[in-house]
Amino acid sequence: MRSRREQIRAYRFVTRRIVSALLGGDPEVADPPLRRAGLTTFASVMVGALVLAGFGVYGLVRPGGNTSWRSGDVLIVEKETGTRFVYRGGRLHPVLNYASARLVLKNAAPTTTTVSATSLAGVARGRPVGIAGAPDALPAADSLHALPWSVCSANDTGDVTTGTPRVTVAVHRNFGGTDLGRLGVIVHASGEKPALLWHGQRLRIPNRESLASLGWGTAPQVAVAPAFLNAIPAGPDLVAPTIPDLGRSGPTVGAGPAKIGTVYRLTSAANSEQFFVLLDDGLAQVSQPVEELLLGKQGLPSPQQLSPADYKNVPSSKRDLSVPGLPDHQPVLATRDNGQVAALCVSWRGRGGTTIQRYRSAPDALTGTEQAAAGGVDDTGALTADAVLVPGGGGALVAPAAARGVSTSTTYVVTDQGIRYAVPDDEARTALGYGDVTPVSLPENLIDLVPAGPVLDQKKASQYVSTTPTSPSPSPSRK
Repeated sequence: MRSRREQIRAYRFVTRRIVSALLGGDPEVADPPLRRAGLTTFASVMVGALVLAGFGVYGLVRPGGNTSWRSGDVLIVEKETGTRFVYRGGRLHPVLNYASARLVLKNAAPTTTTVSATSLAGVARGRPVGIAGAPDALPAADSLHALPWSVCSANDTGDVTTGTPRVTVAVHRNFGGTDLGRLGVIVHASGEKPALLWHGQRLRIPNRESLASLGWGTAPQVAVAPAFLNAIPAGPDLVAPTIPDLGRSGPTVGAGPAKIGTVYRLTSAANSEQFFVLLDDGLAQVSQPVEELLLGKQGLPSPQQLSPADYKNVPSSKRDLSVPGLPDHQPVLATRDNGQVAALCVSWRGRGGTTIQRYRSAPDALTGTEQAAAGGVDDTGALTADAVLVPGGGGALVAPAAARGVSTSTTYVVTDQGIRYAVPDDEARTALGYGDVTPVSLPENLIDLVPAGPVLDQKKASQYVSTTPTSPSPSPSRK
């Protein structure tokens, strides 16, 4: 009879054959079926451990192996702090802002590489570079707005009779309002003579005599800010022309000699009126406003009547007293019959010309309730707008309208913060991403209303920024 040990061995033998047959298909295999898998697993674990150990040793020898940022044409951002660097001459130079980085790298869209502080450890640091006060956010070329541009004036209280006139420059924005058309409005600014706004221009009224002559001695005047008035294109003054030899005997008109400077009215059969003034060589035709100004200057109540027959017998003067820009007829004021003007806007619309809009009640955007003041007076004492409204994320590229025969390469980029930055040349424009953009041409007086930031110049952007404090720190007291 078999012993118990022999029975157990027999059982294990039979069990191993069954397992070998199921796993390997051969019951006669000498080695255990799972031995190879175990050896493979053990070998894999050991290889993995060796690889990890190798990386660990390499990390100890050369910590932070990322060196792709050393090419010199990328903007380096330190991962942990967000500090921006440019790599120049083997040194990392902090760059003050994104606009400066574009100018230094001469690339409108520089590659930005985020690098850990560990990778930057041990690299020599240089002095900061860039333009102090340059913007971090510049509008993209496809986010630039063209016309219309408007400059508006309204009291900060929104009330016609109270408050202080406030100037707002608006980019690509329409507040509605009613075009003045052929109407006019008399405005006055602190320290300035009254002026007539008419046909997109301002006609200065230099004295009370002219106001009274035109019948506007008691006409309402709309209070505006001086900066608003200065931005409007200037036309000729509303003043009587100078008449040489005024009061002396002149050519014969009608029954006998008449005095030089005499004003005449000729009424046609159709009741249309023409006005003339007698000069030393004959009659010169003038417009109705000039006729009124001449009468007021001489203290005369009305012109003398000139018959068609007498007109034919008087020679025409060779002098031309017409003044380009003056109205042909007496303008009707928008404030007549107690018409209220709470706000005024002058808009530049390109080929649509310059138009003036009036508002019976001031829009909220013009009274200070929508945006805080941005300017008023700049560091040089020049007048600037109290607020500049630019669509968020947008901006504008503008250039002053040059006089005929004068060329200028300076353009300005206006950001959504309501600040303009001069771009002095084409290279800087290209580096900022505006090389293919045609700037909007605007009157220089209008551009000057936008508060100015620093010039975005490539040479200046590459210069070192002084880190010396403006005043020495106080020494600690010793007791």
